[in-house]
Amino acid sequence: MTRYDHFPFFGYVYVATHAGLGALKVGMSTGTRNAIRGSGYVQAGWKIYRWEPWGGQYDAEGAEQYALVKLRERFRSGFLANSQMPYDGETETFALAEVSTEVAWLAVEEGMRMVRLDYTNHPRRR
Repeated sequence: MTRYDHFPFFGYVYVATHAGLGALKVGMSTGTRNAIRGSGYVQAGWKIYRWEPWGGQYDAEGAEQYALVKLRERFRSGFLANSQMPYDGETETFALAEVSTEVAWLAVEEGMRMVRLDYTNHPRRR
């Protein structure tokens, strides 16, 4: 059991790769603990390198967007076309040959440090 198990819905940030496409994706998801693993990305061949629950939707989205800005300062995003993605998210992709999973996750961790967790609107707090 993690410290987030008592929250029915929360945000996740993650880094995923697709070896066949040579791509890396930084993303966020909301829902239950299995939201990422059961998503269309995994079913389409994406492998989750690392993921972490991070507050609610806005917390996770803030950490994701911070990481994307940091990565775009050094690397070109939009590596894949929309038609190659199971859902939208092509603007969050990078060439795996240019961006390592470790570098991408460090950007996500920095984003998580910069985003303040705020549970004031969580259903259990109402």
